[in-house]
Amino acid sequence: IYTEKPISYINNFIYSNISISMPEQDAPQTNVKPVDSLVRMLEEMFNKNMSQTGMGISAEFVRSYIPTMTEMPDNRSLLESQYEIIDDGGRWAENADELMLVVDPTNSVTDLTLALLGYKTLAIKDILDAKVEFVGNDTYSFDEIKQKEFYYINNNTRYLHLDDNNYIEFAYNENNLPEQATPLKITGILRLKDGVQEGVLDTGIAYTNSLVKKILDDNANSNIVNFINDTSNNYSSVNIYSYTDFTEESLKQLSLNPSATAKELKAIADGLYAYTNASTPSPVNNGLRDVAGDPTVNKISVYSYDYEAKEALKAHLDSWNEPYNEIIDNPESSLTQIEEAKKNLVHYSDSTAMLFSAMNMIVDGVKIVLICFTAISLVVSSIMIGIITYVSVVERTKEIGVLRSIGARKKDISRIFNAETFLIGLFAGILGVAITYLLSIPINLIVGGLIAGATSIASLPITDALVLIIVSFILTLIAGVVPSRIAAKKDPVIALRSE
Repeated sequence: IYTEKPISYINNFIYSNISISMPEQDAPQTNVKPVDSLVRMLEEMFNKNMSQTGMGISAEFVRSYIPTMTEMPDNRSLLESQYEIIDDGGRWAENADELMLVVDPTNSVTDLTLALLGYKTLAIKDILDAKVEFVGNDTYSFDEIKQKEFYYINNNTRYLHLDDNNYIEFAYNENNLPEQATPLKITGILRLKDGVQEGVLDTGIAYTNSLVKKILDDNANSNIVNFINDTSNNYSSVNIYSYTDFTEESLKQLSLNPSATAKELKAIADGLYAYTNASTPSPVNNGLRDVAGDPTVNKISVYSYDYEAKEALKAHLDSWNEPYNEIIDNPESSLTQIEEAKKNLVHYSDSTAMLFSAMNMIVDGVKIVLICFTAISLVVSSIMIGIITYVSVVERTKEIGVLRSIGARKKDISRIFNAETFLIGLFAGILGVAITYLLSIPINLIVGGLIAGATSIASLPITDALVLIIVSFILTLIAGVVPSRIAAKKDPVIALRSE
């Protein structure tokens, strides 16, 4: 069990040397800027593209599908049970200034992670159509990866106060970082152990819980946090203008005034930004949680060792919520009682159940389609059996006349053809079941080699096999009813004259 997200997006506090190439730009622009600025830029691009179709996309959606940085659970035994350190001399990150790189089973990471490491340039081909490419090599050594440093910069260093509740921030130059910048070093490279299908970490950069505590402690009394907490200001949030394409030093050089104020720097940045982007950046509204001023935990993640433990935990949570749900659902409960009950409710989501629910919906859909195709094939095969039986009746008309002339009854003739169709259905069912069992052997061997534990993905229970055989000969009997009745009704004299 570990708590997380006392900060909205820790990506906004971690800086990296990011290189971006804009359309019609001679050379890529490289600045030390927040990791989250890259996500915000991608969000804006997708928003422009999706707005043309009447659709929108949120920053939460972008962050959920573009892995950047994730917090490691403060549980070494859990991590060691799922991951192994694959680089020579690598070790587990423990301190606030230590990070880890998480790779997939093929030792790969996303292009975005390589861009955050400074090894790839994000080349924007078309802003309106959200066309981007990652330019750079595709292979890097572990030593090259571990040489990369990230930086943590606190609120007092990064934010400049403009007026009212408006603040401004700029990028930094790698050779001119503030003294307060804390370097963050990669100490090891993690990969899932053999046999582990899914771990608690996304591929990319993972940070420790110590870093979260450091950020909260450092910024608890920062100027921007104190401003929001000051009730005399009548502001519960601040507006932050992000100019992470420019450094403060470069703007001061353009202004020819080393003592230029934040407002003057903003005016220059707006002019440059409007020239290159045809608009000025909009401020982002930030509350206490966004600037690390609220240490309240808003999420608790629980990792169960097995399915039974997960179900036991859900049952415990349900029993806790039951009396409060009764108060909420009771029409005689007062408003005060309902509000108090809502405060005590524990809201939870079962990610495993949600995943399996989605998979079951897909499987059910596939089942319905397969059942429809199977039903069609059964109807067609039944018609074909009926046609074959009728052809047999026509070809054996004289034989039917001979049987009737020597005393065979109508029911005897009908039984002959019914027996034939019964045998066809019986042997067809047995043959189908036998082929299914034979095919399941190589299928299980192949899938079992690809997916650990999936050794019986293809199976046919005995009871189901018997049901299929019974259905097979019942259908053939039904298909042979009409032809057998036609054979039984034939006049023996006319049948004997036929050739």
